[in-house]
Amino acid sequence: MRLRRGIAMAITFGRDRDQRLAGRSGSVQKLVVASRDITAQQQAAERLREDEGRHRAVMESAADAILLSDDEGQYVDANPVALVMTGYTIDELRQLKGSSW
Repeated sequence: MRLRRGIAMAITFGRDRDQRLAGRSGSVQKLVVASRDITAQQQAAERLREDEGRHRAVMESAADAILLSDDEGQYVDANPVALVMTGYTIDELRQLKGSSW
């Protein structure tokens, strides 16, 4: 739900403690609403998407081989130049550790 420009809210509708939402006539007697400002979360998610886009652009356009590995030495990503140089597909490379070749 957008309240004003740049502010995002998450609103949850629920029941009160005794779980009654409607009276005997069937009309709504109570409504429990909780809301929270999720603007910071949405901004962080947008920054992450932008960072991932820049990372991908660098990986795809680099003239040099780039291989990324995790803390255990397992390959997690490589750019097209690295794949051509090693002769592996990305799936094959992800099954190797840095010390495998």
